[in-house]
Amino acid sequence: MQTKTAASLRVMAMGLTIFLTACGGGKSPDKPSNGAEPTVKASRIALDEDTDVRGTDADHNGIRDDIDSFIDISGETPARQAALRQLSAALHQAVTTDVAQTVALKITAGQLNLAIACMWDRFDARQAPTQVTRMEALTANTKERSRAYEAYNKAVSGMSFPLPKGNGCAQ
Repeated sequence: MQTKTAASLRVMAMGLTIFLTACGGGKSPDKPSNGAEPTVKASRIALDEDTDVRGTDADHNGIRDDIDSFIDISGETPARQAALRQLSAALHQAVTTDVAQTVALKITAGQLNLAIACMWDRFDARQAPTQVTRMEALTANTKERSRAYEAYNKAVSGMSFPLPKGNGCAQ
């Protein structure tokens, strides 16, 4: 019975994360959920504000270089940095996915679901939604990227996706 209860709690927690992520929570990406000063503020990193939705990804790891730099100096543990990178890659995929391609949308949504599950595994229930919202804000930091992310969310609205098995973490 405890396994069923744990699974129910996880489903509720993921639903809450997705809800909070969609709503944005009204918090600044520089404010951590525990009220303490952040280790690193986004303003210390020069964010790529190019009109190109893709941005610069010199190492071709699927994450914009400015966001990669932000994660590098975040002060988080290697396991948490891996979760942030997995989420960042999935969010980057979301803003660059062709919203007319249903299969691509489903693949991207699956990657995003895994990444959010991983965030809930690596961060506590107070930190996970804030970290997800922070990474969304960094990803959609220009009008063009924000519109692309909004178009992605509109395109997947109403679709259903299976919950990830395991913790969702790629690493």
